Amino acid sequence: MAFGSIISSPRGSLSLQQVLDLASIYLENARQTQDPNIALVLCHDTEISLSQVKRAAKHTDDKAMRDGIATIYIKLGDLLDNQGHRDEAQAFYTKSEKWGGRVHESGRSTHHSRTTSLVRSVKSALSTTNMTTDKSSQRPSTLTLSRSKQGDFTATISKSIFLTNVRPPTIVFNPPEPDTRLNDTLQLAFCLELLQSSYEPDDILDPAVRNWLLLNKNEQDERERLKALTTDVIREFKRDELKDSKAVTEVTYLAPVLENDDFRYLLKEFYSGIDQSGLLDVHQLEGLAHLIQGADPGYLDSDDLVKVLSLLSTRLKDTHQQSTNHLYQLTVAVSHVLDAMADANVSGVGREKIHEPLSSYLDELKSSSDPYLVYQAAYAYQGLLCIPDGESLWQASFRRAGKVIQGVSGLVSAVKAIDLNGFVDGLKNIQQGLAGASEIAQIVKDSYM
Repeated sequence: MAFGSIISSPRGSLSLQQVLDLASIYLENARQTQDPNIALVLCHDTEISLSQVKRAAKHTDDKAMRDGIATIYIKLGDLLDNQGHRDEAQAFYTKSEKWGGRVHESGRSTHHSRTTSLVRSVKSALSTTNMTTDKSSQRPSTLTLSRSKQGDFTATISKSIFLTNVRPPTIVFNPPEPDTRLNDTLQLAFCLELLQSSYEPDDILDPAVRNWLLLNKNEQDERERLKALTTDVIREFKRDELKDSKAVTEVTYLAPVLENDDFRYLLKEFYSGIDQSGLLDVHQLEGLAHLIQGADPGYLDSDDLVKVLSLLSTRLKDTHQQSTNHLYQLTVAVSHVLDAMADANVSGVGREKIHEPLSSYLDELKSSSDPYLVYQAAYAYQGLLCIPDGESLWQASFRRAGKVIQGVSGLVSAVKAIDLNGFVDGLKNIQQGLAGASEIAQIVKDSYM
């Protein structure tokens, strides 16, 4: 995951059919790309999605689901066979047969039906626009939909989504050799992820990774050794006085594989670093956002999230309006916290201290001249609408009505006593009450639009 990602990955919350649709989209894009390395990466993504489906659907009687899995395995084998990866293709043909697929004696498939909901899934994806947060190199992008001669729909990514034709990076992972040391923190995180996940060796396409998992999957001592190394990395990070971008990047690689105690320790370290720094520490701010985005949802405590949101809200309001980069980074961090709060169904956030001031400030940022800041502010504002502030709609209505009544009473008293100051105060109260009523109506409108 890259720093500043707008949307956290909710893969774990997808239904089996949605995960199957996701695998189909990966596969279609692998078929469309002209770059063989990118095609292999997309094939790997397809296989990972299929492994998530098949574990849950292994004992299902849903014929459509089993046919969908078999179809994708066959098409994955066809694609790899066309690219010269004969052994891997044959392995996928074998998996397809276990799910009811049919393969020619030559190894080529005879099963070409598509899952019924793929078209619907792709069409729904086209209604959204993806925005990246790397302000220096990328712009908003959209998916396009085309129909082949056979009537199939194909989702492709426009080549114009970058300012220049930048090739997406290919991530290559080389596991450590037996009885050798790890090369870096990223390798440590990858190895731990393999051991902590439910991957089976047969689910892995890369031979080197498959062999490493076969050797270490049941080695409890190796698992404990890797966990101890992650704790050592966090301790070393705490001792580092500079905590530059490289150090923050290294330690946040570990976010998805941390134990709860280590996660909370690192969360407190980032919180304290931001809270105690007079000048905004952008690196630790990015680290905090990335840590929350990559964390196990069960590690995110509601009280912790509210305190982090309060801190970021205060720093955001205290930042000079011309410091657009700082405003942008803070708004991105606020967005990640609000995403986590929405996923955890956090409610009861203080209206006067946090919710209302932050809502007003984000609304102001939406009028910025910086389009990236505008987008992030709008995203965070919508996220904030998903977090109840502890005040019901009726309570808000009574509070606003009280302001109007107080203002009318003040006007009457001021007229009788010929009190100009009281008259002005009464007008202000009425204005606040009526503004509040329109604000409630706008919130309701924004929530359902």
